[in-house]
Amino acid sequence: MAATAKIDTLQDLVRALDKHPEWLEELRVRLLTRELLELPQKLADFIDATNKRFEAIEARLDRVETRLDRVQDDLGLLNGGHARSVAKRQVGLIAEDLDLEYVRTLTFEDLRSMMRGHDTSDLKANDLRSFRLADLILEATDPQGVSCYVAVEISFTVNGRDTRRAL
Repeated sequence: MAATAKIDTLQDLVRALDKHPEWLEELRVRLLTRELLELPQKLADFIDATNKRFEAIEARLDRVETRLDRVQDDLGLLNGGHARSVAKRQVGLIAEDLDLEYVRTLTFEDLRSMMRGHDTSDLKANDLRSFRLADLILEATDPQGVSCYVAVEISFTVNGRDTRRAL
């Protein structure tokens, strides 16, 4: 026969529960509703489901960010293309701003022929390459009628690289 403990006060009950922890679970089941007993598991399930949703949202946001980067790159190309189109339409104004008279816009073939027909050994290779790779090269004449060539670097947004190439 099991020993019984006399429980007259709340402190007696607490001591008895400390001595017999298995009684605590039995008492919890009698005192708490089914909803409260299931709450820890429901909370754990909720946290797990929430974490999975956040992971899915983060993955979608990563994909959206990648797409936005592509759109931004595409817009940069469109803006650059638009800037080039405007500059090519206004080539006469570019020459005029430099106090020159516009003669013509050089094609790649014009450049190639010109470079082959002239000694360019006094020019640095990088300077020559930058000139050949300019976005627009025009032939013009100065006020005394002397021919000159203008390399135009066209950019929608100007940065240090653009400035160095233009120089």
